[in-house]
Amino acid sequence: MDKNKLKDYIQKSKLYFQTYKKTILVFGSIVIVSIFCIILILPLFFQSQEHIYAGTQQYLGTSTTTSSPEASIEGKTNAKYIEQTILTNIAQNGWDSNSSINKGLGGLWVNWEYGTNPLQVNFNGTGKTDVQTGATLRHDPLTDLRYLHNLWLYKTQNKNNTQYDSQITKYTAIVKAEWVNAHDPQRGWLYDEEFSDLYRLSKDQFYKQQMLNLATNYAKSINKVAGIYIKTSSTHPLGYYRPADALETGLALIQAGTTFKNPAWITIGENEVNFVYQHAYISHYHTFPGEMDTVLTTAKTVNSNETFYIDKYRNYTIYGNEVTPSDIGQIVISLVNTYTVTKDDSYLQKAFDLLTPFTAATNSLKLWDQKNLGYFEGVEFTGSTLTNLGSIKVLNGKKDPGRMMEMLWAYYLADQNGGKFQDMESSLLNIALQKAYYASGHGVLFEVRPDWSLVLIGGIPENWVTTEAMGIELEALFAASPAVNMISIGANSSPMPQTTIQEMPSGHDYIQGTVASVTAKTFIINAQGRYITVDPIPIKNITDKNNSVIPLNDVSAGDLVKLSGAFNKETQTVTQINYVRDENIPK
Repeated sequence: MDKNKLKDYIQKSKLYFQTYKKTILVFGSIVIVSIFCIILILPLFFQSQEHIYAGTQQYLGTSTTTSSPEASIEGKTNAKYIEQTILTNIAQNGWDSNSSINKGLGGLWVNWEYGTNPLQVNFNGTGKTDVQTGATLRHDPLTDLRYLHNLWLYKTQNKNNTQYDSQITKYTAIVKAEWVNAHDPQRGWLYDEEFSDLYRLSKDQFYKQQMLNLATNYAKSINKVAGIYIKTSSTHPLGYYRPADALETGLALIQAGTTFKNPAWITIGENEVNFVYQHAYISHYHTFPGEMDTVLTTAKTVNSNETFYIDKYRNYTIYGNEVTPSDIGQIVISLVNTYTVTKDDSYLQKAFDLLTPFTAATNSLKLWDQKNLGYFEGVEFTGSTLTNLGSIKVLNGKKDPGRMMEMLWAYYLADQNGGKFQDMESSLLNIALQKAYYASGHGVLFEVRPDWSLVLIGGIPENWVTTEAMGIELEALFAASPAVNMISIGANSSPMPQTTIQEMPSGHDYIQGTVASVTAKTFIINAQGRYITVDPIPIKNITDKNNSVIPLNDVSAGDLVKLSGAFNKETQTVTQINYVRDENIPK
């Protein structure tokens, strides 16, 4: 290119720039701003993809944890955190203010999807809500009762905390409206798991009266021929019953007869328990099925060879040939409570007998998931009677996180009364904190897949938390990790000032745990994740399991210890420590 042409080209370029100067500057600015926005957005985009990927992995079953970082202890899962989080979720989202419920007092939703706006509530088995399907909004008074029980348990274990006091007031009115004349003839667990404990916690005479009402109704609802409460229908005219319910009403009558000095109730209750053990106990597996049929013969006498009940109920089928952990857990709770009231050791031994097949070590029904931990939904016998059980089919497609926690409660109560199930108690407590608790929903799901990932209903993730599941999880946590005026400290923290352990929620005046650390003046006990500092200076004596006095120097980290009548309330001193060394306890 010659000089004249180059000069001409430069002149034209200057002219072009002057003509389109504004356009070029605007376009350049847009490009710069766009690049800047991309730089800002890309990290957020990739982060969201990680969340989507993690959620997808959970739906696909490759994620086995549902805990959030803030719910974990030593970073990590803390029972008190979960108790508060669930209670707060229910307080903020659980109330259905429908004017048709309890004459305007309202009550709890069955379930809801946390974080939705507006809140999506009462999902059914199709993955749709009652509103979406046009169904009448459902309400279950049993969940109101459990919620109030849990509010009182929290209040008792955290005496200086008033954050749920307004909820206690609100749901006391609701429960009193729903249960003013408690007359359920079938659910024996209402007596001891709920009303008896509500009376103990609140000292409200209303709950004592409902204990009397329930016992009266249990007694008068008994079938005179069979000696238990049975139902009949056009398709099942010879009578059917749930062994768990019949046992629990019988045990409730024994407790009530002992407490209220009514020998007739004790006799009726004992007959009911004996009948169920004679006609429904599966001796080979040391367990009970879900439901029995043909209680009577056509001649209206007692049938010695009952059959398993199977029939349609509403939109699902009841399989009486199934064994579920939740049924056994509730039976054990009632058995141990009956032992506590009567001091009759036979009930405690029955409890131990039922629990043993469900341990991970025995696992005779193959219900314990050795890989992902926890119990499968249940097992099913292919036969039709106790004398023709057939083979076992493990229902391993799902798990019931909330109902499973009946077993945590059961193992805890058994261990508090001489049981040797500390390993199962520890495993189930960890499951309650690390797996059953669904951090994203601030609660507990009704069901999950075997690896604890979400169930899909028609492609929709079943991520709604349920009041029943949350209620059971809370009751189990409050039982198995009591915190009556305890100071919770970290394992590596400096010793805290001496504190007071008062009556435990279970009614016992001791707490059991392992020694986490020992110094010349103090040692720290790890009691189910709660660390308690004990000052041994005022201890009068330390005894081993044979009641022989032992020196303090023999107490070492990892030992199992029991604080009995732990602190004198007036002098604020330790009066006695019963000490048992056990090398096999879970560390």
